[in-house]
Amino acid sequence: MLTTNEFLDKFDKELLTFKECQEISLFLNFKNTENTTFEDVENCPGYQIFKIINFKTKKERYFLQFQSEAQEYRILELKYKYPMFL
Repeated sequence: MLTTNEFLDKFDKELLTFKECQEISLFLNFKNTENTTFEDVENCPGYQIFKIINFKTKKERYFLQFQSEAQEYRILELKYKYPMFL
């Protein structure tokens, strides 16, 4: 199981392996750290949205993951300027 910091580091450097992406899809769980935490936002058949909150910077990063081998369990970051979730 990855920590939230490990996930962010690997995601930013494009080092996430297929197996790690698959495990995230199956279990959708990270180990929280002192500075960051994970939160499930939406979990639907075929995709899931989760966020990682950084307490130091007070920033949230949202991610979309497709849950099928056809999409290779791809994880994309959602970026936007206005609140998406009310």
